[in-house]
Amino acid sequence: MLRHRSTIKRARQNKKRRLRNRKAKSEIRSVVKKSKASKSPKSLKEIYSVLDRAVKKGVLHPNTAARKKSRLAKLLSKKIATKPSEKEKVVEKKEKKVIKNTKKETPKTSPPPKSTEK
Repeated sequence: MLRHRSTIKRARQNKKRRLRNRKAKSEIRSVVKKSKASKSPKSLKEIYSVLDRAVKKGVLHPNTAARKKSRLAKLLSKKIATKPSEKEKVVEKKEKKVIKNTKKETPKTSPPPKSTEK
């Protein structure tokens, strides 16, 4: 049991700060998860904002926030670059149909007999 007035106050402050930090970290995780799923550059701006606020409040170290920003930017740029547009999808489907129709079916033959020579 805490006895001194200063230790009681310190425990009270620590509890408040712990809850504030947990809320901020939870928000960071949820925004990151949502942005990874959305694959849009607008979500990157939101992530930057949340991370910068966490650094300002002292929840995250500046280098940690910078590392998270860098990794997410890299990930989203890859996803955006590999994401085909709707027109490209339609063209690819048509090409696949044409290729399937032009293939000639070859009759299946039995495999050559195995030789027993050594």
